[in-house]
Amino acid sequence: MAHSGFVPLRVFSSYTMLEGAIEPKAIAKRARELGFPAVAVTDRNGLYCAMAFSDECKKAGVQPVIGTMLGVARPHRPEGAPLVIDWLALYAQDATGYDNLCALVSMAHLDRPIELDAHVPFEALEGRTGGLIALTAGAEGALARLYAESQPDAALAYVAAQMIGAVLGVWVAHAMFAEPLLQVSTKLRDGAAQGFSEVVATFGLIGTILGTRRSRPDAIPAAVGAYIVAAYWFTASTSFANPAVTIARCLSDTFAGIAPVSAPLFIAAQLAGTLAAIVLFGWLLREEPA
Repeated sequence: MAHSGFVPLRVFSSYTMLEGAIEPKAIAKRARELGFPAVAVTDRNGLYCAMAFSDECKKAGVQPVIGTMLGVARPHRPEGAPLVIDWLALYAQDATGYDNLCALVSMAHLDRPIELDAHVPFEALEGRTGGLIALTAGAEGALARLYAESQPDAALAYVAAQMIGAVLGVWVAHAMFAEPLLQVSTKLRDGAAQGFSEVVATFGLIGTILGTRRSRPDAIPAAVGAYIVAAYWFTASTSFANPAVTIARCLSDTFAGIAPVSAPLFIAAQLAGTLAAIVLFGWLLREEPA
């Protein structure tokens, strides 16, 4: 069976109420049908379906990836300022990582004031990162939110974290499929059509985020996931739509990679698509004066 070049890394099961609707066992079956070599379940603040999901993936011949969307209290808030909870996508790389996930999600529910939403303090991550891979959680993560709140200095650290997370993600994929960890892609993705495809992919992604943020902000994760899956198929470039993803995939000499010489075209196209989306959707979604 031919494998897809896309691996879903943020799937909510029916245990994440109001956001996920698919039963854990059905996730593995559907991943198999779509040709995904692996799939990640990342329910919010929990590992509720990890065992059932893993067992079913084993039967389906799909690599299970166990993760969670962890609520993390933003650090260094001014005294008296209200609590802000950002989301962090965490994935277990090995048994140590799974143990740390278990500890963190337990703390999120048991070690917080009962009147507050489940979360951990930022300091709780110290000493519990072994065997874990972190991604920024997109529009729900601290990186995007700090930029949106005009805090670019604080967000720079998250840019570095996103780059590191993307590269580590590539290496984990290589390790899962017994590929050499260190690679440089030779797959050329050149030409106007490829560049235009990335403009379209990124334009649509930003438009999806901005439109959903206005009408259903709680549905942004599902909307982004659905869009990326769709854009993988309807764009010639397979929808990288992210400079960090582009750079990381330069380090994978597989069908999913991109040669370093082709990366500048993709990144320039992504920036152009982002700018165009901000201008157009900023106009379309502007608030009318009362």
